[in-house]
Amino acid sequence: MTRKNIGREQIVETATRLIDENNGTRNVTLREIAKELNCAHTNLYNYFGSLDEIYWAVLAEIIDRMLSYMNQPSDTAKTPEDNLFLKLSRFIDFYIDHPGWYRLAWLEPLNGNAPPDVEQAIGRPMQEFAQVLTLACPKPLTLRETQEICNILFMYTFGELGVWINHRTFETNLTVMKENIAGNTKRLYHLLIK
Repeated sequence: MTRKNIGREQIVETATRLIDENNGTRNVTLREIAKELNCAHTNLYNYFGSLDEIYWAVLAEIIDRMLSYMNQPSDTAKTPEDNLFLKLSRFIDFYIDHPGWYRLAWLEPLNGNAPPDVEQAIGRPMQEFAQVLTLACPKPLTLRETQEICNILFMYTFGELGVWINHRTFETNLTVMKENIAGNTKRLYHLLIK
């Protein structure tokens, strides 16, 4: 039985869920996505030219979900600096809770070039983080300084998350690991803004 009413959004939603459940793109094929949608894998070509095009669309979806999670209102962030570290903490939590999405977003190669809408999505986290950083910093920063600080903080966090997600760390306690990353990020931030 084939389902006649599949669409681009359903394909992306299904692939996003499968990548989360499988902890990455391994075993997330056109046939597996189509099986979940109860259609032939060739039907997916009506919406995407290849599996990699689906992965690119999923990447944009993941970034959107991450930003939504990071930007939830909070009563705990009393200062702009609190807000900065709350967002970083939520960034860490998001990817710890979804290691498959982290792998797709930051570790697994994607063939071809990102479509323009995905390129825009890829740039959004850094843009939003730069705005939060600018508000948190006690002294004015140049655009270059802001970009450098954002890049260093993100790269440090990406590295720590990658080590944890790939089981390459000696720390086995998730709470301690999160506290370590958060504490080190704060120290790094304070060193960088001096």
